[in-house]
Amino acid sequence: MLIKKLIIFSCLQASVLSSLAANPVPSDSVTGSVLSSFAAEINPLLRDYRFVQQSDPWLLHRNTSALTRYQTANIAEAELALSYADGHLTNFGGASKTLQVGAFVESYYRISQRTVAYGAISYDNWTGRNMTGSVFMTERMPFDIVEDSLTNEGKKHRDTYHLVGGFGIDVWKGYSIGARLDYTSANYAKYKDLRHKNKLMDLSFTAGVYAPLLSWLKAGADYTYHRHTESVSFNTYGKNEKVYKSLIDYGAFMGVVEQYGNDGYTDKSREMPYFEDSHGGSLQIELTPQPSAFRTETSHFSLFTSLGFSHGTGYYGRRSPYTIAYTCHQRDIFNVSTRVTYANGESRHHLDIAYANEKLQNKAENFRAVNNIAGSATYEYYDPTETADKRWQQLTLDYTLHWGIRGELPAWSVTAGYHYQKRNIASYLYPYYRRQILTTREFAGSITRNIIGDKGVWSIMLQGAFQKGSGDPYIDGTFVPLTAGQTSPATMDAFLAQDYHLLTSPQLSVGMEGKYAFIFPGTLLRTHIRAAFQYRKANTLYNDFCGRHRTTATLAIGCTF
Repeated sequence: MLIKKLIIFSCLQASVLSSLAANPVPSDSVTGSVLSSFAAEINPLLRDYRFVQQSDPWLLHRNTSALTRYQTANIAEAELALSYADGHLTNFGGASKTLQVGAFVESYYRISQRTVAYGAISYDNWTGRNMTGSVFMTERMPFDIVEDSLTNEGKKHRDTYHLVGGFGIDVWKGYSIGARLDYTSANYAKYKDLRHKNKLMDLSFTAGVYAPLLSWLKAGADYTYHRHTESVSFNTYGKNEKVYKSLIDYGAFMGVVEQYGNDGYTDKSREMPYFEDSHGGSLQIELTPQPSAFRTETSHFSLFTSLGFSHGTGYYGRRSPYTIAYTCHQRDIFNVSTRVTYANGESRHHLDIAYANEKLQNKAENFRAVNNIAGSATYEYYDPTETADKRWQQLTLDYTLHWGIRGELPAWSVTAGYHYQKRNIASYLYPYYRRQILTTREFAGSITRNIIGDKGVWSIMLQGAFQKGSGDPYIDGTFVPLTAGQTSPATMDAFLAQDYHLLTSPQLSVGMEGKYAFIFPGTLLRTHIRAAFQYRKANTLYNDFCGRHRTTATLAIGCTF
């Protein structure tokens, strides 16, 4: 039903825009005159939504106050896609076979001379076969709950709804304010015992300002509040005497095993929520000097940098005198990104550099039940015990070249990138500990050719990547010498191997995409049909639990208007 509504909304908006283009509304503003002239002159085939979006780094930032910089005509894109993947080269929570149907609409729209809005809505329907692994949808959790057996594989299904809306308002001579709301809701379920049902809500609100201080200096700042919840409920079908166990994974698949029952992390008598909220902010600055070497009427040089930080806290369970919160955690994220842009005539160069550092610490709550005079149980809490210290570092360098630009469509686009990630995880169950330090490096590139014909545009893209990692699967140790009779922590070696294999094995990836765009008869609707194919192969096999191949095929239909 939602997909049908998205398609109807796209067609209605396209019809309105087509009518306006055929019968332009007189405008008494300079901006309105410029945009009416632009819409009248440009061929709709010579517009590419992603090219327009990526032409200005401010348009990609969460600080939507800078949307007032948007100068081109209004543009939107809608697409309905079907994707199928097959192969065992996935992470421990992945599926050997997946079927995915998704639809989205996204748009930049100038409401008036002073106000620009951005909006997006999407729906994703995903089904995976032969799945166990994690019960959570959320990644980079302070702890995880994973199945302690490989014999309970089953089907999992997920529905995801995503809505984004933002605006920027020029309040005085280019000085702008703006706000953005990003909301995601999802449902997730497994259809074989041990069954689980998840409900996710992710909400971010950002308020920001933008200031063109000088002709060569622009600055911005924003504040973001982020709230994330994911509740989980466990159950079995009918009466079943089988015992189900889960690994409470503190990190690197080491922790404690819990039996499904009436208490604990997998309590069947109540829904268990995971909660986290955070406060953060970022600063942005853009320099647009014009050295003599670049000073021409058609050249442009800019340096954009964004610096951000956020601090969040959360817990798993229910915080009240009569219920239990099992864990507490805190998360700190620091990130910085830079884009260097040089445009000259019919060519444009982008160099994007981004670095992120994330630190996550988790503690297990210590508590005891106390019966009060009325006979009901309340809980007293003591100092929590640290169970995990997790850190991630990411560095990306991406270069993009567009040339042969006509209107808002390049004849050629070339990308080349280097992506680095380091994961440093320490998990504790005194007196035992486990360390895992893994690094992953990827070199990727693509080339796209857009061929403009009399009635349409053919686009062909070829892409490839090579990935390789390093590090030991785990390093176990103890803080003090062991005594006789001590039991080692529980582990899940099969999932550990699958995760390690995906991150460190040498892998080659190749892909191809073909796209044909044409003007739908009687409108200015730039309609496209897209088909894509990707194949990934691991050159080594860690053990029999791992896979070597993964193939993904996608077919889509959409429009730009």
